[in-house]
Amino acid sequence: SAWKELEFRQAEAAARKEELAAVKKDYEEASRRGPATLAALRAFAAICELERAYLGSVYDQALAKIKLEWAQGRDL
Repeated sequence: SAWKELEFRQAEAAARKEELAAVKKDYEEASRRGPATLAALRAFAAICELERAYLGSVYDQALAKIKLEWAQGRDL
């Protein structure tokens, strides 16, 4: 149902946001310790991928909300 999809998307977006925040914090702490290394660049690439995934989940959440409102007969 549209409600269950919205609940799932909200939980997914929240989980991805928390994961992204934790990885960013770890990366920032590591980057303060010394010069950039290949491992640091790989970590930064992973952060970019997590940001993309998070934004995708926010987009999916917005679509799920629209579907729920449509199912309830509300105008967009």
